[in-house]
Amino acid sequence: MLALSASDLADLEPNPVISKELSCKAMGHRVSAISALNNAISEGLRNYEEANAMLATCFSLLFQSVMIEDGLAEYMSFIRGTVTVGIQMGINKYPVLFKTLFEGNGEAAVDPAMLAAPLISPTLVRGALGSLERICPLCKHPVELEIYGMLLATARALITSSRDAWMCLKKIYGLFSYLMPQASFTYYIDPRNRVCQILQAHFVALQLIMTPVTRNEKVVSDQKKNLRVNDGTTAKWFRPLHKDVPVEWSRYYEWTMWVERECSEGRVYNGIVKVEDEDEASFCENGWPQSRSVEVDDAS
Repeated sequence: MLALSASDLADLEPNPVISKELSCKAMGHRVSAISALNNAISEGLRNYEEANAMLATCFSLLFQSVMIEDGLAEYMSFIRGTVTVGIQMGINKYPVLFKTLFEGNGEAAVDPAMLAAPLISPTLVRGALGSLERICPLCKHPVELEIYGMLLATARALITSSRDAWMCLKKIYGLFSYLMPQASFTYYIDPRNRVCQILQAHFVALQLIMTPVTRNEKVVSDQKKNLRVNDGTTAKWFRPLHKDVPVEWSRYYEWTMWVERECSEGRVYNGIVKVEDEDEASFCENGWPQSRSVEVDDAS
């Protein structure tokens, strides 16, 4: 909680010197929390109090990951951590203090809001599809093909149904949360893997352009609370992904870098697109991307 609180205060602090000091304190608390959590996990779940404390720690570290630049890989890791701890609690029949955490009716509750969600700007959808077409030939490993196929399915669904696109996005979360084997997950988050770094950048960009859709989850979960205005917070995840990109790889980042720039100007994540971009931001060279289903089947 100290780590999460310090990061939150650092984000809200207008004085850059104080903000930097708070960020350093936040990372210090984070390292301590991760070390303690790893020790607790290695010893196993001994009682329901400790198990719930571990679950709460995973969530605190997960939420903090949204606030730090290089937090994407750890964000996905802590989602896996919450699922793992939750499964172990179920095996041991420990009661979960977070009553609605593992209930299966969340999708049904949100579905009406998703059906009513507006379509995303065609400019943003064209940009996503065009960029995915461009990176298509890079994906050869089974992990890359699987992630690519899910990203493509999500972008395609945005053409006709925000609700269907949201369902596709949930499948991506399901993949790295619990369906993906640890070896595949390690391959996917490896910072030395350029293709997977590109796929991660597209995942971040796709989530950001879908914010007008995904924010409906929060509205349904608690209609009494006002949404925070920093919907574009995860745009900071672009910074390490876009850092020191070799010239020969830069063409594969054109759209994601465009999304990052637009978010920094207060656009895209709120559905706003500049008028001059309506006919320019397609990033599409040869029409709509073609299906990779045959190649995915061959790879498997």
